[in-house]
Amino acid sequence: MATEVSYSWEVDLRAWVRTKKLLPAELTDGVCDLFALAFEHTRCLEHAWFGVQQQSASLVVGGIWLAAINLAMSDRGVWLLLDQPDFAVAGVELSPVKSTKRFATPLTWAHCWPPDSLVALISTPAVWTSFARATERILEAPIARGHEDLLRKRGKRRLAEFWRPSNTAQAIYPDDIPNDEVFPEGASRQVSVNAYERNSEARRRCIAHYGTRCCVCKLDFAEMYGEIGRGFIHIHHLKPLSEVGHEYQVDPIADLRPVCPNCHAMIHRRNPAYSIEEVRAALQRMEMLCFSRTWRFPLIGLA
Repeated sequence: MATEVSYSWEVDLRAWVRTKKLLPAELTDGVCDLFALAFEHTRCLEHAWFGVQQQSASLVVGGIWLAAINLAMSDRGVWLLLDQPDFAVAGVELSPVKSTKRFATPLTWAHCWPPDSLVALISTPAVWTSFARATERILEAPIARGHEDLLRKRGKRRLAEFWRPSNTAQAIYPDDIPNDEVFPEGASRQVSVNAYERNSEARRRCIAHYGTRCCVCKLDFAEMYGEIGRGFIHIHHLKPLSEVGHEYQVDPIADLRPVCPNCHAMIHRRNPAYSIEEVRAALQRMEMLCFSRTWRFPLIGLA
């Protein structure tokens, strides 16, 4: 489905927050991050809808919230749908989702109000692992079906029409082959080279820990390009899977690093690949060289 480039969800959301006295201005970025992370981790893009109304901003499937900020007196708060979380976040209450009570393992609401705990909630990596699973399981519930005409009438937009998850972007490096499904690391397939399947959950955990800033040159695509760059980054394996040659358990923190496409290309300019430290040192040398050239000629002219 074609992406609707004319719709900026963040513009709508920021404008909505500015009109709400119940939401402190300093939480505006946190509110945007809540929904950006929810969009990125939603595994049912074709079924999910997003929009802002007078008293709420929400990402929904059918008649149930996946992520929402509701300011109406009833059910006021920040809400996030989770799958049986085995963790706690200070200031966040966990309660069963009534519409899933017939599930063998019912889903869970994470709820906080006042929104002081919002940043802690969205900064907890385990939250988004649990949320991703919940967005798959909720489709089993009758409440998650239908309502599309009503959602469209309320001004909501289908998530797949304006959001493209960063882990589905086409990759061109042997250690960054994207994949919508979760596979064990090391399951090989044939593309233009003998590449290896990426575990998308490992990618998500790496980004949750390190962020999306390149660990070599410090480029952040959202800072450079605005909304269209949010969430975009390549993930580099410190030990290439082509050298491992068999399935192994990847550690997203110890084994993976976020790098921009330019630095990623430089890392793979040779075989074996350059280390991150080698490419960073080369970049620093060139920065020093450019700095010295900038100052050399004016000084000669003054002599």
